[in-house]
Amino acid sequence: MTNVEIELKGKPLSFETGRFAKQADGSVVLRYGETVVLATAVAKK
Repeated sequence: MTNVEIELKGKPLSFETGRFAKQADGSVVLRYGETVVLATAVAKK
């Protein structure tokens, strides 16, 4: 699990990978203030 957090315009902005969506090839959870977004990606060779 990787977590990066910075402050942007007075609110915390964090990116977290490796915790959610284990079936996907890649995923990231973005948190900014009270907003949370989960983005996933799946690829085929």
